[in-house]
Amino acid sequence: MRAHYDWSRQDDDWSRIGGVRGASSGLMAANPTAGDAAMFQIRLAVLTSLLFATATHAAAPRYLTLLNRAHDSITTLEVATAGSDAFEQRPIDTIDGGGDSTTVRLGDAGCRFDLRLQFRNGRTAIYRDVNVCKGDTLVIAPLR
Repeated sequence: MRAHYDWSRQDDDWSRIGGVRGASSGLMAANPTAGDAAMFQIRLAVLTSLLFATATHAAAPRYLTLLNRAHDSITTLEVATAGSDAFEQRPIDTIDGGGDSTTVRLGDAGCRFDLRLQFRNGRTAIYRDVNVCKGDTLVIAPLR
């Protein structure tokens, strides 16, 4: 046997909360203008807090751990916004080859960076379009 609900009934389950008819109507039924104003203020407060949180997150500094799996030590690190070729040197201690690592601050905005590494033997390597929002470690492969 199927259950049947009579949709034509005027009193639904929501209107009898706590045994009082019309309890779910709240401010909207008693004073629609006050209810609209209250809802507007709540929505405005939520929207403002979300915008503030987004702005704060967007301005968070970006860090990256460099894991040197190359055979030689890294002596110099330069960073640029992806595709800009405006490299700026970042101070680092020598990162020994074979598994040494360090964490560096890349910038204050954006997710994608180009990194230029100088090795002790004079060779350089460029890692382009490194997305620090998707991962926090860059493994430096041995040079070929």
